[in-house]
Amino acid sequence: MKNNPYILVTNDDGVEAKGIKILEKIAKKISNNVYIVAPDKEQSAKSHSITLTEPLRIKKRSNKCFSVSGTPTDCVILGVNEVMSHKPDLILSGINCGANIADDISYSGTIAAAIEGTLMGIKSIALSQVYLDRKRISWDVSKNYSEELISKLFANRWDKNILLNINFPFKLSQNKNYISITKQGKRGYEKSLIEKKLDPRGDHYYWLGYRKQRVAPNDKSDLAAISKGYISVSPLKLDFTHNSSIKNLRTVFK
Repeated sequence: MKNNPYILVTNDDGVEAKGIKILEKIAKKISNNVYIVAPDKEQSAKSHSITLTEPLRIKKRSNKCFSVSGTPTDCVILGVNEVMSHKPDLILSGINCGANIADDISYSGTIAAAIEGTLMGIKSIALSQVYLDRKRISWDVSKNYSEELISKLFANRWDKNILLNINFPFKLSQNKNYISITKQGKRGYEKSLIEKKLDPRGDHYYWLGYRKQRVAPNDKSDLAAISKGYISVSPLKLDFTHNSSIKNLRTVFK
């Protein structure tokens, strides 16, 4: 592994979130060249969006720590091109409060920050801490095992079009093989939950949510790994093309 690599740390929960504070400490065990560039407020479920309709502002909060008035993707773009004088060797996104597995991946700002880094040709890892009850979240597994995983993965070579997605279970399995290399699962969603309410002026407003379906996870999926108490490590690719469908689609237009 490269000595003292340049590391950019970001997230979607905001610059003051507990998860990014933990990840900052972990990153500083690996390198002295750690920069924090994160949203100035929560940007969960912003996916891979960028801000085009208003200006972005960068605020220096302390030495090598900056907040951005934008999305996680904005943070990576500005962090790499404006904040850091040296292109990062590694981008770490997280540690997210809650899972980013299965269908969650499509919505996740945490994952999107790692996607943006990968598009720039930078090794990128997304990290998330699963919880059972938001009122009593335990960060123990991610605190205790992140450094080991990040160091081993960073030292390893992987395809330039791949990002790595790590999810830590609420409670770690006692099995000595507690790390599982997984594929993205499929959980599925039922009808969206829409709460319709009235404001003081009599106008309607809405809160969006969703209800997750309970399905039996594939044995090799991230869902299955987390359900068994394993740390899930998933390689995710940027190319969305379903190659096996190309031949069939060509016949449609002959």
